[in-house]
Amino acid sequence: MLVCRVNLYFLYLTGDVRLVDGGISNQGRIEIYFNDTWWAICKNHFSWSAFEIVCNMINLPEPHERYYESEFGRGNQSILAMDFSCDGHESSLLECRHESYYEHYCGDEVVGVSCGELVMAGKKLTVLARTFYVSFLF
Repeated sequence: MLVCRVNLYFLYLTGDVRLVDGGISNQGRIEIYFNDTWWAICKNHFSWSAFEIVCNMINLPEPHERYYESEFGRGNQSILAMDFSCDGHESSLLECRHESYYEHYCGDEVVGVSCGELVMAGKKLTVLARTFYVSFLF
C-alpha cells in the first residue's frame, strides 16, 4: 500500500492584497500582507487610484464602489496606518508613495471595495443617511 501525504502551504508575499468579509470574492475589506500579518488599511489618504490598483492586483474589474467607513468590518483589529498616494500606473500598492503616521490619526475606519458589479448579500447598505439591511435567499 502506498500512502501519500501532501501538505499545502500558501506563500504570501509582502504587498499581497485580498478582499475579506464581502460575501463574494469581488468585494470586501481591503487587506495587505505586511510584516507577516494581514492588515486592514486606514481610510485616511487612500487615494482613488489605490482602489483601482487593488482590483488590478487581484485580476478583477475596475472598482464599482469604494468604501471608507469599515462597511465590511475591521477584521482582526490590525489597521495599517499608512498613506497610499497612487498615480494609477503602479502595479502594487507598495509602488505607490507611502508613509506611516500615528495610529490615532487613523481612527477606526478602514477601506473596502467592490471590484466590478456590486452584489449585496446580507450586508449593510446606507442610502441618503438611512440604513437598510438587505438579504437575498438563493
